[in-house]
Amino acid sequence: MAAVNLLKLRKEINSLLWKFTDPEGFKADLIQILSQYETLPFRSSQAVHITGLSQRSQVPLLVYRELELAFYPVVLAQPEAALALADTLWVESDEAVRRIASILLGQIPLTYADQILARLLEWAQTGLDPEEVSVLFENAASQLRSVDVEVLLQAAADWSRSPIKSTRLIGLRSLIFLLEDPGFINLPTVFNVLEDLFSDLALDEIPEVTRIIELSLDKSNIETSYFMRQQLEKNPSRELTRICRRLLPQFSAQSQDQIQHILRNSYKRVK
Repeated sequence: MAAVNLLKLRKEINSLLWKFTDPEGFKADLIQILSQYETLPFRSSQAVHITGLSQRSQVPLLVYRELELAFYPVVLAQPEAALALADTLWVESDEAVRRIASILLGQIPLTYADQILARLLEWAQTGLDPEEVSVLFENAASQLRSVDVEVLLQAAADWSRSPIKSTRLIGLRSLIFLLEDPGFINLPTVFNVLEDLFSDLALDEIPEVTRIIELSLDKSNIETSYFMRQQLEKNPSRELTRICRRLLPQFSAQSQDQIQHILRNSYKRVK
């Protein structure tokens, strides 16, 4: 097949936008558009996985770029319609359609931050793995992270302290998303969340917590090393000692000696 006909694609997208306030009609036409391009031959450098949520099919990156560009002014003009449309698309089983839902959510004006956050939390708990959650946040939460980071940080902190296990995991993964931004510097809030978690850290939360600490070490090694040494002195739990042993080479030189001493004493007590 020939490469994507850009003029044809734009005509199809313009026709699609006439159904912006008709979610079911929009979804049907969107599926038809996407299905035309899933079978196009492409090089990997010219295409992307449909969502990071999909391993079955691919579409050219150009198609997604054109859809995003066309959606943006319409979403700004009709944010409530965009929310309704995103809700309809997300419940579709087709991963390509769900990607479009997350893109729409990421374009909603931040005056709707509460509704954006509610959907982020709900959607992230629909059986997605950590990589898929990362893709969802990249599509839907990048605007929040860059424009109103404190709102997203507060949500992440609240979710991380939730008594509901699935919510807590999403909170930890959203902290990872925040820390992956080179401009994010609010480590004290992250440390406060971790301190609360260390008293009752679940085994399946260790990978996320370890990643949070690694990213914090990259941002401020001395500050993070000192914090971890303090936490280990207060509560040398099995989970925390496991994390510290794994990350020991990444701590500051001064903290490494002190942490090793604490770990040795902790090991002797266990024996």
